[in-house]
Amino acid sequence: MAYLLISGVPVADAGWFQNRDQAAQQSYEEGEYDAAANGFSDHYRTGVALYKAGDYEGSAREFEQVQREDVAIDAIYNLGNARFMQEQYERAEEAYEEVLARRPEDEDARTNLILVQAMLGKLDEETVFKKEAQKPEQKAQKEQKEQKEQQEQQEQQEQKEQQEQKEQQQQKEQQEQQEQQEQKEQQQQNE
Repeated sequence: MAYLLISGVPVADAGWFQNRDQAAQQSYEEGEYDAAANGFSDHYRTGVALYKAGDYEGSAREFEQVQREDVAIDAIYNLGNARFMQEQYERAEEAYEEVLARRPEDEDARTNLILVQAMLGKLDEETVFKKEAQKPEQKAQKEQKEQKEQQEQQEQQEQKEQQEQKEQQQQKEQQEQQEQQEQKEQQQQNE
């Protein structure tokens, strides 16, 4: 999870060596989340500060506006959390599904999706526990699949290298034959 910097200190009051975002970060670190939210210039950081302050509606609005690619998926995940806290379970479900579509290995999003689906009555308790129990098995299967893919890639690379060596050898032999032919022709011309 990414951290936000938050501060309610105006730029002029931020201090000689702090810009507005740095002052907001200091406020955030001091637990002054409202002040931090007012100081951040970044939607993601503002959203995190508002979430920490308990303003889930405000944080959802900020997370929806995030444009930075480096935190885009985290913003969607946090949007799901903010919606969950507002009991907007269908919208939270959409957010977690989007995270998993873009980052399938995200176990936190998967767990939250299962939880929200249980809240919506889409899963019964037995199914929830069954899905949770399948995680280690799914992880082992995923690791086996990855190992197999790596092995196949390695074999393909080795085959490619062998083919390249074979082609190089053939080119070398052809060049040697051509040189021998040229030498023969030269000897015949000299005679």
